[in-house]
Amino acid sequence: MFLLLADGVLDHDLEFLVELLEIVDARIAALDSELARCPDPDAFGTFDRLEAVIGLGFVACQQYIHATYPEFRGKDKYAALQAPPKHRSGRSITEVIHAAVNFWKHHGEWTGITKKSDETRTRVVLDSVFPSTKDYVLSNVLHDLLQPQAPRFASLVPVLTQWRDLLVVASTKSPAESEDQPQ
Repeated sequence: MFLLLADGVLDHDLEFLVELLEIVDARIAALDSELARCPDPDAFGTFDRLEAVIGLGFVACQQYIHATYPEFRGKDKYAALQAPPKHRSGRSITEVIHAAVNFWKHHGEWTGITKKSDETRTRVVLDSVFPSTKDYVLSNVLHDLLQPQAPRFASLVPVLTQWRDLLVVASTKSPAESEDQPQ
């Protein structure tokens, strides 16, 4: 939950997210150092550990998204996930984050693509950023979302703040004003 103030936003969920992402980013940095020293990071499981830590970072971001979007009148989850800012693929950043989490949590139980399944929807979103059938999908998605910046979740905080602020602006417009604005 957050509060709109005359001079900004009081967002405790964002503050908590920043704290969590500092821990995740510190672990990513440690694993990056390990990658540089390891003779075979794939065989030693370093890439797999990095992928798991990145999965946790995406989960923390998704939790923030889910704590935030209900604050907006008339916005359901999927409408909120479509809101800008957008990735160069045309997908919203929050939609990509949501898909990354679903991939991380569920890809081990997927048996194959079926029409209109969660797997299909998730893969379509991820494939617009990085092929979901390749190795280390989450690491590559994070890298692609943030390039040319280093793949650290702290760099997603301004993006999530912009998403929240754009939803605030959209929710304060009258219905007639909202219809005039491009989606």
